[in-house]
Amino acid sequence: MMAHHAFNYPDKYIYWIDETVEYAHEFFTKELGLRDDEITYKENIWEGGGNAGECLEVLVGGLEIATLVFMHYRTVNGKYVEMPMKIVDTGYGLERIYWLLTGKPTVYDAVFGPFIEKLRSRLGLPKPSNEMLMHMATYFGQLDPEVTSIEKAYEYISSKVGMDVNEVRNILKAQETLYILSDHGRTLSWMMADGVIPSNSGVGYLGRLLLRRMLRSMYVAGIEMPLTEIMNMELEFLRDDYPEVYEERQTILELVDLEERKFKELLRQAPGIIDKVVRDRERRTGKRELTVDDLMMLYDSQGLPPEIVRDIASSKLGLSVSVPDDFYSRLAARYQRQVGEEKPKVDVNPVEVQDLPQTRELFYENMRLFQFNAKVLRVIRGKYVVLDQTAFYPEGGGQVADHGVIKHSRGEARVIDVQRVGPVIVHVIEGEPPMEGETVEGIVDSTRRLDLMRMHTATHILLQSIRRVLGRHVWQAGAEKNVPFSRLDVTHYKLPSRDEIRKIEELANQMVVANYPVIIRWLGRTEAESKFGVYIYQGGAVPGAKLRIVQVGPDESHMMWRLVVVCT
Repeated sequence: MMAHHAFNYPDKYIYWIDETVEYAHEFFTKELGLRDDEITYKENIWEGGGNAGECLEVLVGGLEIATLVFMHYRTVNGKYVEMPMKIVDTGYGLERIYWLLTGKPTVYDAVFGPFIEKLRSRLGLPKPSNEMLMHMATYFGQLDPEVTSIEKAYEYISSKVGMDVNEVRNILKAQETLYILSDHGRTLSWMMADGVIPSNSGVGYLGRLLLRRMLRSMYVAGIEMPLTEIMNMELEFLRDDYPEVYEERQTILELVDLEERKFKELLRQAPGIIDKVVRDRERRTGKRELTVDDLMMLYDSQGLPPEIVRDIASSKLGLSVSVPDDFYSRLAARYQRQVGEEKPKVDVNPVEVQDLPQTRELFYENMRLFQFNAKVLRVIRGKYVVLDQTAFYPEGGGQVADHGVIKHSRGEARVIDVQRVGPVIVHVIEGEPPMEGETVEGIVDSTRRLDLMRMHTATHILLQSIRRVLGRHVWQAGAEKNVPFSRLDVTHYKLPSRDEIRKIEELANQMVVANYPVIIRWLGRTEAESKFGVYIYQGGAVPGAKLRIVQVGPDESHMMWRLVVVCT
């Protein structure tokens, strides 16, 4: 995906709708050579991540090649609330544009053409005629699986090319398998190279979903070649374009081999697992059947693809099972809804503070500033206090918030939590609240803060030590930097050996005993990413133009980089 963005503040205008459309149209006509009359702009509404706004879909011959989004609303309780900032958020489909320019029947043929033909030859799969591919691309591009079944598509295409529907189905299913192996294989390679381990939770679940879909397609197509061989072929195909992915080849193939062996063992156990589900449903409802919910449960809990459940239920149990064409879309949509249901840390709606200026973050200006004066900008329900500036560090990056007190004209309030809500910092208090507009004194628990700072640095030294011993695929999956104990969760596909644990401890302790200086620098996002890659986002990606980078060690041989926080 390619993009350009603009963040228009009330006092700083960059560009908005007219200029955005001009830039897009100039790119497609002057740079790519499309005619004016080939381009259609379709108006729509875009929503996502709690924001919304009008958008223009850029279409060429029915193919959407870009979307120009103009966000200026926040969605609150199903209603649009105007934001003070207006954001241009565009997306240009790089591969869709390339597909359009090459004139290939599908995007897969445009992007993976040489690999698909090599894999087809190795597997001995049939090749569709250009006419069949043309009808396939046209019909499937308009197909809505909730309205029209895929079987209808096979019947339509067979009537157009004058071939038996069974022969057309076999040829196109083989082609579908090649597309799945190509597309999912590349995606999995990227994910695993970035440290994603197939699992039953988090982003690892999506990785396992893709991997199991590849294995399912191979099973249905009767392909006996190990998936590791296919993945190795694709890594060789991607080598020149993505050398950083090829560097992780050994780890990727080891992970694929591990998942493939698990899958084969699952197939061996599948008849007994499915029979138990059928008997449980019969006992509860009196019906001997498998519903779509049962298929989803078997996939979620056991990793059994519905097509395999259908085949086993038919051959072993004499049951007819219907698998909806959009099964995997339903599954992914349900999962995305689940992972998106994260409750806010404080009961403060962003709309309640959107008119306030960004809180000045004194803890970054002076890490050892523990007493400060500030003006109270807002008190919400007697429990939440927003100051114009603060030295209280808010929870973030796995580090818990500072504690302390706020002294004011009517007494003092204990600060028990500190959280970010949009651009402002909210202090959660216990006790008598201050009055809006007055100047107060904030006192941070300095002993606790210094202990947290040391623990935070030590946690990242440990993380980098783990990566150096176990491999670059290791990624921070969660953390809590607290006192007197902290917790670090990392992704790895097997338990480390005693020898590996010893090496990790030795490396981390060497860094601590060496007493290297901790050096803090602010870098622009582009400079930081080009210099250190995505590894600076071990604690999670965050928005902002400048990144606060912390270096442990005085030279290149001892540098351990991590992203601490963003300053916009």
